[in-house]
Amino acid sequence: MTHSLLPPARSVLCAPRLVWGLLPLTWAAALWGLGCGPGSTLEPSEDAQDITDAIFTNRSADCADYAGEYTAGVTDLQREMSFTSTVIIEAGDDSCTLLADTIPNHDFNDSGASFATAVSEIDRSYTIPRLPSAASTTTALSQQTFDAVLLNGVVVDMLSAGCYRPNDPMADPIGFAADGFPIYGPYFVDPDTTQVRRAESGYTLKGGSRPSGANDPGGAYDGMYVDDYEHTGAGDLDACNGMTTGGQYGYYVTNTYPWLVKCHQGAVDASFRK
Repeated sequence: MTHSLLPPARSVLCAPRLVWGLLPLTWAAALWGLGCGPGSTLEPSEDAQDITDAIFTNRSADCADYAGEYTAGVTDLQREMSFTSTVIIEAGDDSCTLLADTIPNHDFNDSGASFATAVSEIDRSYTIPRLPSAASTTTALSQQTFDAVLLNGVVVDMLSAGCYRPNDPMADPIGFAADGFPIYGPYFVDPDTTQVRRAESGYTLKGGSRPSGANDPGGAYDGMYVDDYEHTGAGDLDACNGMTTGGQYGYYVTNTYPWLVKCHQGAVDASFRK
């Protein structure tokens, strides 16, 4: 059995993760982070909208409603380097294309961050279906694909130490998963009470202790590993960390495991392959 260590609660992309397997502990660097590659060739027009430190409040689940060109001037705080974030969203009849240099629209790499490699721009393009549909079975997350892309152009990669800070407040929606369904912030209107509250994860810690042996870590189920949790339906969200509200399915940010998307309800678009 392979046991994957969970990323720290404030981890970001370009940070390593630990993998427990047949070999001793090894580092698996998540080099996809906030760039970690060559510079950008994206050239937004002079009419591009400045979204530096912007909070997104549009709740539309149609990616076409976000079509436009966006830029932000941000700083790598530890290296004292300036970067330009560029996001271009183009809408078609059936899908949207999101092009980005993967730099966020806010300052990053503060004193608490630890990136495996120096951050730099790297251009990526993603196709997002406008009318996603649920598949007959869910799709497990994979190291071969990104899980989602946020509206500021930063990718979500939950198995490679994550890409955002789950404890930070986030407005709705914040991006789209690789299957096209929207990703919302932590709050929703409870239809039973009409009150706004946090969405609660349906995952809980297992009871007892992990298997122990040559290939198993042993010890109590304390949340250190992915397999320490099981979906019990204790909260609002399904096994993929999503639910349907107001007739629209979407994934939600939670302040407990799995924090964002755990699996995909729909088919993952090929443009999200690494």
